[in-house]
Amino acid sequence: MEFRNLSVCGFDAAIRGMRNSFASWGKSDSYRAGTFLYIGENDLALMKKLYKAGGSERKFMRVIQIWCDIYAPLTWWKQFDTYKISTTTLSTSTMHSITNKEFSAKDFECDTITEHLLETIDYLNERRESFLRYEKPDLKYMIWREIIDNLPESYIQMRTVNFNYETAAHIIMDRRNHKLVEWHDFCNYMLEELPYLKEIMDV
Repeated sequence: MEFRNLSVCGFDAAIRGMRNSFASWGKSDSYRAGTFLYIGENDLALMKKLYKAGGSERKFMRVIQIWCDIYAPLTWWKQFDTYKISTTTLSTSTMHSITNKEFSAKDFECDTITEHLLETIDYLNERRESFLRYEKPDLKYMIWREIIDNLPESYIQMRTVNFNYETAAHIIMDRRNHKLVEWHDFCNYMLEELPYLKEIMDV
C-alpha cells in the first residue's frame, strides 16, 4: 500500500467557524508562519473538547479537507467503499487502461507471491496479447471481459481520494484494529501525516 500527494486545507475556516456559536474569536491563539499553521493551546483544547462531545458538536472536522493518491488492492477498496458519505474517489480505469501494459508481480499486493498468482499473471498477459492482436470489436470485448473477470482481488488500483477530518477519524476508530493489514497502514499514515489529527483525537 502506498500514499502520495497528500494535501490538507480548511484549518483556518474550521478554527474560525468553531468559535462562531459563542462569538469567541478573540480567544483564538493560532497563527500562520508562511504556509505553516500553528494551532495554539486554546484552539486545540476547544477542538479536543468538541471532538469528544461528538455528533454535530464536532462539525468543524467536516470543514478540514484531505486529498491523497492511494495505491491499494481491490480487496481493500471494496471495504473503503463502505465510507461513501463525505468521500470522493477518482480511480485509474480498468475499463480503459487495463491492457495498456503487461502485468507483473509488482501490480499485486499479497504476502506471498504464489505459483497460482504467477500462472494467473501469465494467463492475463496471454489474454492481453490476444486483445492487442485482434481487430474485431466483439472479439476484443470478449477478451477484455476475460481479463476483467479473472483479475485477482490483490490487483493494485490507484485512486485520488477526497474526504475530511471527520471521515478520517471515523475510519480510524472503526478500522485501526481490523485484521486486514492495509487498514493498519491507512490508519497509521493518517494519524502520522495529517496535521493535528492525533492530538485532536487524543489517541
